[in-house]
Amino acid sequence: MLGAPRSGTTVVGSYLASGASCLDLGEFGGFHAAYNIVPGALGAMPGPFRDAYMADLRRHARGFAEHLATERGNGWFCDATPWNLLAGGSLALDHPEALFLSVRFRLGGSDVGRIRWHLGVSVPPRG
Repeated sequence: MLGAPRSGTTVVGSYLASGASCLDLGEFGGFHAAYNIVPGALGAMPGPFRDAYMADLRRHARGFAEHLATERGNGWFCDATPWNLLAGGSLALDHPEALFLSVRFRLGGSDVGRIRWHLGVSVPPRG
């Protein structure tokens, strides 16, 4: 799920993850930490293993979520952390098979659109 805080990502994520084949991670935060927080905290610190560490941290965030889903018998997972939007492009490059849903706040409610970041195509909601 991608969207600004208070846009409805958690509610929409909970709804999507209510199916038996999906693990509801809630606002997991692992991807946000791996793609946004830790790189910002480390900044441009020099070091021969910084990039390798960052790549491993990203793999860990996904591996942790996949492990939980597999362990519980789920085929997929949903992370409704709104701040994933900040790393949407990078997440899509690292996970080209994933489906990303964006939640946009509109006056009168939220609006959900499917986004294929790796194709650069936004599919508007029907209705």
